[in-house]
Amino acid sequence: MPSPGQVQGDGLLTDISVAFEAQSAQFIGTKLMPIVEVQKEAGKFWTLDTERHRFRRAETLRAPRTPAKQVEWATGTATYQAEEHLLESPVDDRERDNAEGLEPDIEAQEAATEGVLLGREAEIAALVTAAATYPAANVLTLGAGDQWGDAAANPIEDVITIKEAIRAQIGRYPNTMGIPAAVVAKLQLHQKVIDRMGVTGLRVVTPDLLSALFEIPNVYVATAVENTAAEGLAATMADLWGKHVVIAYVPPRAGKRTLALGYTFRVGGWKADSYRDDPRKSDVYRAGEIRVAKIVANGAGGVIRSAIA
Repeated sequence: MPSPGQVQGDGLLTDISVAFEAQSAQFIGTKLMPIVEVQKEAGKFWTLDTERHRFRRAETLRAPRTPAKQVEWATGTATYQAEEHLLESPVDDRERDNAEGLEPDIEAQEAATEGVLLGREAEIAALVTAAATYPAANVLTLGAGDQWGDAAANPIEDVITIKEAIRAQIGRYPNTMGIPAAVVAKLQLHQKVIDRMGVTGLRVVTPDLLSALFEIPNVYVATAVENTAAEGLAATMADLWGKHVVIAYVPPRAGKRTLALGYTFRVGGWKADSYRDDPRKSDVYRAGEIRVAKIVANGAGGVIRSAIA
């Protein structure tokens, strides 16, 4: 392990991690639970309580010389505890000597970054696809005959059901959908979707078309996969988001007091540095972040579980 004096922070390495994240469209977790930068690893955040939030109509009439009635806009609190997630990737001196320029060093930094991103994606996906995260009305679990690969299924009706459940909870429609690529593949073949597409003259199911089809402004296709096999065994690849479609309200501006399904609280952005490992004749590149994903308003989202078989 390196001593503190051996570790070198590097703004360029941070830039590589930031750029790699920006180019990694397969990771959609923070589209549903945006990053909120915080100063402390532990703290409080506001949660939604529909009994105390602005949904209760207040008396707005004010007589002369009387105070205005106050309304609650920050309604309840919960706590978060962020944890550090860090990976490193080495570059042997011989690898660098036989490569062009700094390509191995950049690839090592990107590999460490990708691993951290995969972990973050898995954390968010597990949270927002779980039925226990939401009120019962915001969860729709499909079975044989109702799943979107079945001819009798009605994907548009299912999405409307969740949209209306969310609106009934928070007074506004959801604006964001996260949908696995495998589910999109089934929609491309579904006759009810094809019939609706016929109006536009298009024959390819794109995120923009799904946005128009479901009347949800922002649609993100989750393409990330993970190897679920134990280390040393043959790879077993699986869709990280499973077969579940998540629908949520995501605010235009993230903030600890702003209504949203949830946020990813992070301290200080990307952490990137390197150190020299002389016994292994390698430079080691590290990428990480201190974060935690938390639900803020469970009524601001919903999930269609087992959308396909």
